[in-house]
Amino acid sequence: MDLSIVIPMYNCESTINNVLNSIHDFIDKCDENVEVICVDDGSKDSTASIVEGFIKNSNMFSLIKKENGGGKFSTKYRNNKGRRKVYYVS
Repeated sequence: MDLSIVIPMYNCESTINNVLNSIHDFIDKCDENVEVICVDDGSKDSTASIVEGFIKNSNMFSLIKKENGGGKFSTKYRNNKGRRKVYYVS
């Protein structure tokens, strides 16, 4: 894995589609093996279902659902496979 992008999310239904489309378009132009890990922090809206739509169309996306833990981003989600890492903070 060349690059891991980790995106913590909470109630992002109004923006996550554009974010993931932008990331997908960027990755399509790169010649790298990329994973996008979306971490849903207990969203009450349709954030997770939007991400699940991306997962159906591309194996670069994955979703981790967890109970709401507040603003602190857990270091356990930083254990990814990429040689290089990007942590997207909204």
